[in-house]
Amino acid sequence: MKACTCGSYTGRRILRRAAILIIPIAAVLSGAEPAPSRSALPEDVLVLARTKQKVGAQLAQLTNYVCLQTAERWGRKSSDTPFALMDTLRFEVAQIGNAEMYAWPGAESFREQTPAELAGSGFASSGSFGAHLSAAFLSGGTVTTFAGAGELNGRRALRYDYSVPSFLSVIALRVGRATGVASRKGSFWVDPQTFDVMRLRIEAEDIAANIPLAAVVTNIDYARVRIGARDLWLPQSADETMTETSGQQFQNRVEHSHCRVYAAESVLSFGEGASASGPPVAARIKEIRLPAGLTLPVQLETEVDSAKAAVGDLLAATITTDIVANSSLRISKGTTVHGRLRMVRREMEPVAHYIIGLEFSQIELGDKRAAFYARLQQPPVLPGLREYFTRTSRKSSQSGGGPVQAYTNETVTTEQYRVADLPGISVFIMNGTEFRLPKGLRMVWKTEETK
Repeated sequence: MKACTCGSYTGRRILRRAAILIIPIAAVLSGAEPAPSRSALPEDVLVLARTKQKVGAQLAQLTNYVCLQTAERWGRKSSDTPFALMDTLRFEVAQIGNAEMYAWPGAESFREQTPAELAGSGFASSGSFGAHLSAAFLSGGTVTTFAGAGELNGRRALRYDYSVPSFLSVIALRVGRATGVASRKGSFWVDPQTFDVMRLRIEAEDIAANIPLAAVVTNIDYARVRIGARDLWLPQSADETMTETSGQQFQNRVEHSHCRVYAAESVLSFGEGASASGPPVAARIKEIRLPAGLTLPVQLETEVDSAKAAVGDLLAATITTDIVANSSLRISKGTTVHGRLRMVRREMEPVAHYIIGLEFSQIELGDKRAAFYARLQQPPVLPGLREYFTRTSRKSSQSGGGPVQAYTNETVTTEQYRVADLPGISVFIMNGTEFRLPKGLRMVWKTEETK
């Protein structure tokens, strides 16, 4: 089988097969580290120790969950030309054992296939779900140094730089038929109050000489996710950039959404409903699917204010009318829909504005629970809210043989800027230097097939 289909850059399409796999060879830390005394240790040392403890616990929990991974693949011929969108990939990803595993949405099981093998061509990679984090924190020989305090996304953050020797954890590379490995270095940013990793940066170094790559860089952002009754810290998005020695670049813009429990859960009840002499009663939440094409009007129950909003803030909304989905499913007015603040990014060009993203991922139906996989039909009605913005440029040129005959041509070009279209995520623009989404804000969503 050919491992590479190569072609020239033509408009919106670049054909090349490349893959990045993460092969962690880690000496995993066992047990919890003792908590150092606050009075005896500097802040950066204390925060690093607590963060390692927390990352270990979070990675252990990760094996219970699966997320939808959407990757927009972009490419350009050189750094002085703009990126062009090539295609979009959508997989489900899970951490099973020590490996990331992938499947097409709706598939019955996960297989040991990489994104590159599933996609067939183009730049594809693995590692952003859990393997990169494991390699940076759980490889026993990782060298970590404090790089200073600052801000990230409006929050105080401590930055650390790290490097991992190749004999402990390697990045496996494949471009066409050429295969090889690289060691890794990078940085991570930590919230010193919660000890959560906010961002992880991975850079390949000492790339094998036979691999025609100049650089491979990945940045992963993390945020809180509400799954069932749990509030978890999971990877939210990643930017992966591969630069070839020829100058050609490929970039994947990855989003993780619609995370859910992969293993069945049960809860034991010993309350009034349980028999004093008999066995405990096992109560199980039943997972169901909402039918596609269902129109769901909702209103926001959680206010979002730019002065204190942060990515990952939990949101709640309620259904505003009784809905009969089918003969066996009725959704009552007041039913709760859970979600989170997916994006809150301030931009100053072409005018001051915020890009806001709301993700609703789960709906409670008594003893049943369903994934809320839907697309926004009617955005909120608010002053300053826009679904996109346009940028207009004018270029003038003068023609003619003399002052009398000369005339001016004016060319007007209008470009429309929209944010990424992700199912189940409402993304829109709020003009100005501040915004507020009040409680009671109404929206209309329509369910879709998970495919």
